Amino acid sequence: KAVSILIPVYTSKAVSILIPVYTSKALSILIPVYTSMALSILIPVYTSMALSILIPVYTSMALSILIPVYTSMALSILIPVYTSMALSILIPVYTSKAVSILIPVYTSKAVSILMPVYTSKAVSIFIPVYTSKA
Repeated sequence: KAVSILIPVYTSKAVSILIPVYTSKALSILIPVYTSMALSILIPVYTSMALSILIPVYTSMALSILIPVYTSMALSILIPVYTSMALSILIPVYTSKAVSILIPVYTSKAVSILMPVYTSKAVSIFIPVYTSKA
């Protein structure tokens, strides 16, 4: 009788004391363990997912803004510089080339056209004058 009464009493008492104790102990050990495990898996996964989405987005956004800005800045500086450099080199070169070619050409053309004209005019004017004077 005593056994049949005491075993259920002590069993239920032991269970009512031990279950909360071991449950809280188990939870205090397992929650940090599983939380840290979950975080150590999930943080890299979500971080890499976020980065794989955000880096291309922000990179392309930055490039779409910065490339035109820096290109136009570079062009607005470099075009005048290189144009003026090219002109300061090329104008004297081509001017001197043109002068060295064209002056002899036009001089010889002028001489070949004007000499006979002025010679014949001079002859037709001065020969009669000097002949009649002589």
